[in-house]
Amino acid sequence: MQHLSKIDLNQASAKTIYVYQEEANRDNKRSSIGLSYQYVCYQSSAETNEQKKQEVIKIPSLSKKDIDAFKSSKTEVVGLAGPPTGVQKIEWSYTSHYMASRCDNMPTTVWIWDMTTLELASVLIHTQPVKSFSFCPSSNDLYIVTGCGRVYTWAPLGASVIELPQSGFGNDNVS
Repeated sequence: MQHLSKIDLNQASAKTIYVYQEEANRDNKRSSIGLSYQYVCYQSSAETNEQKKQEVIKIPSLSKKDIDAFKSSKTEVVGLAGPPTGVQKIEWSYTSHYMASRCDNMPTTVWIWDMTTLELASVLIHTQPVKSFSFCPSSNDLYIVTGCGRVYTWAPLGASVIELPQSGFGNDNVS
């Protein structure tokens, strides 16, 4: 189970992978500021090579500016040569069928793994770094916050964005 920097949706795989990427849209009806947010879904397919279009999704990583800022930080932990890397958080679903993870060098992305097959099931790419995520205690639904006034949800059947009407609500943590 590896957190890759890009996902090739044309790569032959026994399992379908869904990549949900957050995008902003101008929509005066849904939001007071004229922007609404939604996931755009990309899916791997079993089409023949002639029918496939080239679809490679690049996962955003820490920028050089962020890495340099960490290196020059006064609060850097002694002995640490750079920014943290590796898996920072893991959550298990209610049934233990799914596991969600976030990798430190790709802070805007949540990876969801199917633990029955040990394969990647979904990737959720956000515009802001993920602050917290947690599975529902009674289902396989995952809730994600980035601190921007939206709650992101994922379930085995799909993903969605919930815009919160009250500023400051749900910005930091999911419990």
